[in-house]
Amino acid sequence: QVYNPVSLLHRAIREMPDLNVNDRDWMRHDFPSANCAATARGIAAIYGSLATGGEALGIAPALLEQMSSPPAKPPGGPADRLFGIDLLWNLGFMRPGASFRFSPTAGAFGMAGLGGSFGFCDPEHGIGYAYVPNRLGVLPFADHREQALRKAVYDALAMA
Repeated sequence: QVYNPVSLLHRAIREMPDLNVNDRDWMRHDFPSANCAATARGIAAIYGSLATGGEALGIAPALLEQMSSPPAKPPGGPADRLFGIDLLWNLGFMRPGASFRFSPTAGAFGMAGLGGSFGFCDPEHGIGYAYVPNRLGVLPFADHREQALRKAVYDALAMA
């Protein structure tokens, strides 16, 4: 979607012609899905804390319960016009759904980033997960390396 010149995602980014993603001014803003500068270990630690109660981050249990609760059905349907697939959202986080089933757990939540990065937590299994590639992928939800890693994590959990 990022490289498809007629996609809404490409057009949205194109509307910022002077954007230099390596500019320190751009990096000062909090826009985690586009300019988060972090390691996979750091992102997984944050999601891991959320998956195990959020106390280390100062997250109130009521908020964490809302984050894991079922997302409201979108009035216009689940089609996300920007990403071009059906997505479920709750409190700014993506949720597992038919088009992007990143977790077998309904209470899991996370966020994909430009270039194929992805992080999420699965409170049922108590895990935080992050994948941060060293090169841009064409689609935010179709990086075969990330899919294989995520499958390996859940396969290991099933064997434990």
